[in-house]
This record gives sequence, C-alpha cells and structure tokens, in this order.
Amino acid sequence: MDIISKDNNRVRFLNQLYTAGNGSNATLLDMWQVGYGLGLTRDETENTVGFLVGEGLASHRTIGGGIAITHAGVLRVEKALSEPKPSTEPFPPVVNILHVQSMVGSQIQQGSNYSTQSQSISQLDVEAIKSLIGKLKTGLANVDLPTELRAEADAEIQTVEAQLRSSKPKLNIVKESMRTLRNLVEGITASTIAAGLLPLFAPVAVALGM
Repeated sequence: MDIISKDNNRVRFLNQLYTAGNGSNATLLDMWQVGYGLGLTRDETENTVGFLVGEGLASHRTIGGGIAITHAGVLRVEKALSEPKPSTEPFPPVVNILHVQSMVGSQIQQGSNYSTQSQSISQLDVEAIKSLIGKLKTGLANVDLPTELRAEADAEIQTVEAQLRSSKPKLNIVKESMRTLRNLVEGITASTIAAGLLPLFAPVAVALGM
C-alpha cells in the first residue's frame, strides 16, 4: 500500500474515533469494528492502529481490541478542523469531520458502504461480563436484600444475559444494566459479600467505558 493510502486510512480512522466518541477520550470502541466500518482489512486496521498508538493519538484499552482516542488525538483532530491546511507533521490534517449534536452512545461511519451503526462488544469482553454476572448471581443470592432491590438486580442481570446471548450484544444496553448493578452493590457494601463483589466491576467498567 502506498503512503498516501496509508495516510488516508490513518486520517479516517482517527476521525472515526473522534466522531464516534463525541470528542471524548473516555469512549471505548472496538478497533476491528471501526476498521470494518471504514472498509479496512484486518491487517490494514492493525497497521493503522499501530501507527496511531505509536504517535500517541490512540490507546489500547482492552486485550480484545478495545481502543479509544487519546487527549493528544482529540487535540490533533480539533486543530486540523480549525486549521485545515497542508501539514509538515508526520500525520496529515483531518478533513471532512462530521458535526453531530448529542452523539453520546452513537457511532458514525464515513467513506464506506458498511451501514451498520450499532455498538457491539468484543468476545473477550463478553466472557469477562459473563464471569462477573455469574459471580454476582452467586454472591447476591447470599445477601439479605429487600424484595424491591432483589427484583431490580434480577431484572438487570436478566437484561445483560439476554444481550450476551445475542449474536450482536448492544454496548449501551449492557453498560446501563451493569452500571445499575454496580450502583446497587455500592449501596449494600455493609455486607461483606457485597463489598467483595464491588472490585470485580473494575475491569468490566474499563471495557464498557462505564
């Protein structure tokens, strides 16, 4: 692949990380899904991400391909947006940046015919969530919870389990249910069992961007 094509891929990929994350470096995205949405092969995605990470414009967040734009990446995109001129830097200016209002929880594709725009979860993260749900069910079964709280916990667990059985679990739905469950556990830390469950949320929280 020639250098112009490589630069174009880098620009489009960084642009996608910025727009899909609403300019926030706290939004976790799946690098493989982003690459697929841009029409890149897995090798092209891997090489593009490697460059962006090497330049400090993106960072790996999970083993399974979770990625996010960095603060430096956000600044690079916004600088290119305000100064869309040829650059002597090793990374070209970003052009054609989309302006979208209230973009939280959404994804945008550019430059491809791939139209699916739902956020999904990598298989590694699915397994981590399944493990946590199993431990939650076991732990909460041994905690004396008020009927209302137990019903709420059961409903959220069932929601997560239903999503994980799907071929394309939705990130937003799983994230909200896991956030509710974490808040519930935080509210009952007087229980030794519940207190022991709370730290288990940490890796899943990172993976989901909670």
